[in-house]
Parts: sequence; structure tokens; C-alpha cells
Amino acid sequence: MDADKWLAAVLAKIEAHIQNGTWVQAQPLPGRRAISSWWVFKVKCLSDSSIDKYKGCIVAQGFSQVWGIHYNEVFMLTAHLVAMQMVTAIVAIEDLKPESVGISTAFLNGDIDTEIYMKVPEGCEVDGEPQPGKDPKHWVVCLLKGLYGIKQGPRIWSLTLHSILPSLGFMRTDSSYSVYVHLHNDVWIMVLVYVDDR
Repeated sequence: MDADKWLAAVLAKIEAHIQNGTWVQAQPLPGRRAISSWWVFKVKCLSDSSIDKYKGCIVAQGFSQVWGIHYNEVFMLTAHLVAMQMVTAIVAIEDLKPESVGISTAFLNGDIDTEIYMKVPEGCEVDGEPQPGKDPKHWVVCLLKGLYGIKQGPRIWSLTLHSILPSLGFMRTDSSYSVYVHLHNDVWIMVLVYVDDR
């Protein structure tokens, strides 16, 4: 019944990966194993429970990544509960109207920090001539950008965001490295960095 909507969601996500340069087709070096991926589908609803959109997402099987080969560090800075409580208190005291900003395909904005091969996602095709002596069935994709599911995904997105905010004039607070402030036209703007990889 909703097949056309799910198909549109899949095509939109694949197009986003192509436009963003998330991966390039490759044939892995000998001894290198490609991780797998799968599709996750979700119906996004509005506050009145009506359907907002159909969403499809390619998620890498990060649990099969090997430390020292596919990733090194996974630590990232994110908002602590105390920082969230502080921002909420300021909003209540000053009778402010907070706004939440969700960044579409956020993880795709961070450059990958290691060489990760992934099996071609279902629904995608690769074309081209294989290298001499290579089996054409061994095409994979080499990730260039972060992807949901990889262990370092939240970290590389967080590092990207933490490098961009200061260039826009935001200053990191000493009390919490996940809170940024900026004075614009006599109005203080406060940003609370929070990464949600669901």
C-alpha cells in the first residue's frame, strides 16, 4: 500500500549518499574484509500522530569492525545532563523560547578517519571494469564519510561540528565543552551540542 513512499525514501537516501560522496566503489586489498550493512526503515510522525514522512537509512554493521584496523578512537564530547539542566534553567528563568535544530544526514558530514570497506548496500549497483586479475563480484565501497552504525561515526561528526562552530564566532564555555555561546546583534545565542545516532 505504501510501497511507492518507501521506494521514494530509499531513492532519496541513495541520492543523498551519491551527492555527498559518502563512498567510492573499490576492490579491497588482499586480506581486507568488508563489513556489511542493512536498511532501517521508520515512519516519522507529527505531534498529532499523523504521518510526516517515510524514512530509510543505510546502517553499517559496526559491531563487525575491528579495533586498530577499522577504527581507533570513539570518544566524543557531548552534552552532559548538568549542561542540559543549566540550559533548561536559563530558558525558564529568562522566559525564553528554545529551538531545536536537527541536522539531516548529520553523520555524512564528517570525513572518515580510517580505511573502511563495506559491501555494496542492497539496492545499489556498481559498474566499471575490475582491476586485472580481480573478480568482478568482489566490488565493495570504500567509505569516505561517516555512516550510521560505524563505531567512530558520532566522534567524527562531533569533531566536525566542534571545528565549525568556532569559525562561526561561537565560543566554547569553560564549564562545559559541549556548550557554545555567541553574541549576535545584542542577543546571546547558546548552542548545546548533542549527538543522537538513533
